[in-house]
Amino acid sequence: MKFLRQLNAAENPIPIIFVAESADVATSVEAMKGGAFDFFCQPYQDLDLLEAIDTALDRDRLWCKTQQHFNNLTRQYETLSTRERQVMEQIVKGKMNKQVAFTLGISEITVKAHRGRVMRKLNVTSLPELTRIADTIARRTTNIDDGSAGPTMKFAGQVAR
Repeated sequence: MKFLRQLNAAENPIPIIFVAESADVATSVEAMKGGAFDFFCQPYQDLDLLEAIDTALDRDRLWCKTQQHFNNLTRQYETLSTRERQVMEQIVKGKMNKQVAFTLGISEITVKAHRGRVMRKLNVTSLPELTRIADTIARRTTNIDDGSAGPTMKFAGQVAR
């Protein structure tokens, strides 16, 4: 079980399927709580095990694809300047350009220029797309603003790094 916990703590957790010669309910529950994908006691049906393996591999592929997408979004976000991030934060809160300009103490034309660069750098063409990206980064990020290096985004009380 310790090995299972170490694997699940890894940056790329591997789906683990337990196959035991004999096990009690407590052992299987412990394995599942520890992050096991599935648990089989012998005797088991070969097709059931193969189906579990196939499902685990599908889920792992999806996790890898999702992680890659998030990493790409993060890299794109990191290309934004501090001011572009500030403008983005205000825009995804639903503020109009004039309100953003007032809040940040810059002209509305400057806000439009920063907004355009944000859209280009993040490769989006609409405000809903920009909001989805901001939400994805904010939800998927677990670090809090501890003063360490790196970009930060604050949306709805959250801090994303």
